[in-house]
Amino acid sequence: MKVGIVTCGGSNVTSVVNALSHIGVEPILITRPGADYDFLIMPGVGAYDSGIQRIRSSGLSEVIQEHIARKKPFVGICLGMQMLSMGSDEGTETGFGVLEGQFVLLGKDAGSDERLPPNIGYNYVDFATINDGGFMGCDFNGYYYFLHSYAYTRKPEPADIVGEARFNTEVFYPFFVRDNICGIQFHPERSGRRGLALLSHVIKSMAG
Repeated sequence: MKVGIVTCGGSNVTSVVNALSHIGVEPILITRPGADYDFLIMPGVGAYDSGIQRIRSSGLSEVIQEHIARKKPFVGICLGMQMLSMGSDEGTETGFGVLEGQFVLLGKDAGSDERLPPNIGYNYVDFATINDGGFMGCDFNGYYYFLHSYAYTRKPEPADIVGEARFNTEVFYPFFVRDNICGIQFHPERSGRRGLALLSHVIKSMAG
């Protein structure tokens, strides 16, 4: 299986490559259009607008759209998931539109004794399988590492699997699988053994 990593900027590409190598996947970094890939992964951290602009200026936006349209597996991690939405309150650029609606700033209505963004550290994620098929189960419920200020707060629909988390009392959805697309807002590559197991399971399950 030929796995490509779309580099949309940020500092977590190396850690994702190392995590993939640990689970037996040797990816190829993609900086411009060219070869065809069986599986694409788009990690990234940093500002939403600059990430989208880098993807578009490199010509990789069309590569991603064609890959998704051909029903080939695609995983967006952190900023990569954010860019799967229609947009973000963090900027003005439009995203890929896989998810309806926008990412919004967490904690806008936080009380005086509640946390303010960014959401940094380990949060509990509760996974639920929506459609039959047994893709995931409670074995993956647990704590994963987050570093973000914006989140997807409407339940992804349609979806096969969703992951639910909370910031203060606010519910947000940092994980979804729909057909050949997976979004992961937390950092599985920085979440210890549980994160590596989840990443391995997602790749193997989506690759068929």
